[in-house]
Formats: sequence, C-alpha cells, structure tokens
Amino acid sequence: MFVSQLRRPAGSAAPPLAAFARRLLDSGGVLVPSLAVVLDPTETDQQQTLERLAGAEAMLRREGPDGLPPWQPEAAFWALQFFGWAAVTILDRSLDQTQPPSFRGDPPDPADPANHWSVDVVLRFLPELAHRSELAAPQDALQETLRAVAARWPLSAVGMDVAFTEASLQVVLGDAGLRRHMVDRVIARQDHRLAQHPAVQRVLVGDAGAFADQLNLKAWLPSPSSASTNPPAQADHPATTDDKAP
Repeated sequence: MFVSQLRRPAGSAAPPLAAFARRLLDSGGVLVPSLAVVLDPTETDQQQTLERLAGAEAMLRREGPDGLPPWQPEAAFWALQFFGWAAVTILDRSLDQTQPPSFRGDPPDPADPANHWSVDVVLRFLPELAHRSELAAPQDALQETLRAVAARWPLSAVGMDVAFTEASLQVVLGDAGLRRHMVDRVIARQDHRLAQHPAVQRVLVGDAGAFADQLNLKAWLPSPSSASTNPPAQADHPATTDDKAP
C-alpha cells in the first residue's frame, strides 16, 4: 500500500537511494531523498540500490507467471531514478522542471520485452504516484510527463486512463509471459477498458470459465453465443497513440 504521505527520510543505515528503494520495493512506501541523491548517487549507493532491485525482481519472478523476459538491471535503475525524481518534484513544487533530467543511463527501449519487465519492478507503483500528483496539483504540467511515461510502459500503467503507445502495447501483448502478467493485473486492478482489447479478451475467456463471478469478469466477457462471432469491436480497444518519448 502506498503511504499516505510523502516524507523526507530522517536517518538510515543504508545509503539514501538504497533506503528509498528498500522502502518502496518492500512496502510501496515513499520516503523521498534529496534530488541530488536521486540524480547523482555515490558508487556505493548505486551498488546497494542495484542489489535491492535485483532482490525485488527475483521475488516477483518467483511469484509471476512462467516465461517472463530476462532481467535488465539498468532499465530498473532508470525507472527508480525517474520515480525518485517524480516523487521529489511532487513533494517540492518550488521545482519548476516538469520534464525528467538526464539520469545515469539512457532511457530503456520499450521495443524490448525485457525492459517492460524490468522497469515494472519500480513502475508498478506509478499509478499510485500519478494519483497523488493529480490530487496535489491537478493542472500541473507534471501530470502530462507522468502520463507520457505511463503510455510507454503499459504493463506498469494498467488501471490508468492513458492512451498507450501502440508499439509498446504490442510488445507486451506479444510476449507470452508479459501478456499473462498483464492480464493478471487487469483482473487485480479491475481495468475494464483494457479488458476489451482482443488479446486480453482471449486470455480472459480462456481463464474465466466457472470462476468469472469470483474474478469479477462476467460483465467483461462476451456471451457464449456471441463469443466466436462477435469479437470486441475496434472502437472498444484501449486508446493508443504513436510511440513518442515524453
């Protein structure tokens, strides 16, 4: 559960970015470090942060479906720096920059399924962060930045009302492990809009069976008489856009 307040950390035995990662990954809580810590962590802090990320990924992989893509630590580190920058910016609105600065490495390529899995170790918390940001400042230009990042990483953004980039969505749905993971998340987050995508519908129809009521899926599924002849219309698909960086 995301903590109710964004707070600056008091003291921690771990280096500050690693401590930020530990709390976020362990509980979804956010204790925001300084912007300097996020943008320019020490070598020791980087190493311990990468270890935290790797540990979280290993746990998520054990709990996830079979066939997930390989781990890309640099992609996860980029995601953590982006998330940390966004959290600092939400906390301190004296910061007028609403576009992310350059981080340690290049932004990961959303054409690679491994990057979708790896950034999700952190960005699975993005919907909560975006919600807090909107509550704090609905008209702030930061909202567009968060939505643009969400659009490029649709696995993480399940449940958000954003227009996913078509190329990114197809990368996720084209990978068996990510597709299974996304459908599980569609169910968990009750994303009715994304549930109408044909690729998601096919998995839902195959999965639901007698459990449609328990999974709250019945209203999303075609009736047995129309399932084979009336697939979800194109107009019902989640909105998509061309793949453009924020």
